[in-house]
Amino acid sequence: LVKVKVNVGSAICSVVSITDSEIICLLAIGSAGTHNVVVHHADLGDSNIDIEYTFALSISSLSHVEGSIGGGLELVISGAGFSNSSTVSVCGNPCPVIASQLDSLTCVLPPSDTKNADSICTLTVTENSVTADSSFSYQLALTPSLTSSSPLRGGTDGGTLLTIIGTGFP
Repeated sequence: LVKVKVNVGSAICSVVSITDSEIICLLAIGSAGTHNVVVHHADLGDSNIDIEYTFALSISSLSHVEGSIGGGLELVISGAGFSNSSTVSVCGNPCPVIASQLDSLTCVLPPSDTKNADSICTLTVTENSVTADSSFSYQLALTPSLTSSSPLRGGTDGGTLLTIIGTGFP
């Protein structure tokens, strides 16, 4: 068993049993898309790469299914098949990924294109040309609203006490 290792792309497949004509292995989580299956024998080298395996991409949950039209919310996407190269978009706008693992992504929600109205749209994760979708809702009622601030100007040295008036603050 020790002389034989199996990889599917960068994912390790732990060998459970092996005969001269069959290997059974337990596949670890991997990034979505199609990857070569490679058997490495310590004394013989690598196998051919004629066999491919496809990992599915899935979204199981979102930390938030709705948010402010102003964006800025850190959104955690849980699922499977993610990697450092995964991208996320919300309503077609990039949601910059700030953290990634094979089972979760964190991105910063972009502002909504509709500045003064609610909108329901698609959140899309893309990995190796494979996509998975979920629904997201921008809500005006969840958006802090600024109406004024005082003073409107000041020095560059800091220390100015700024008063902000509006609604939706904690």
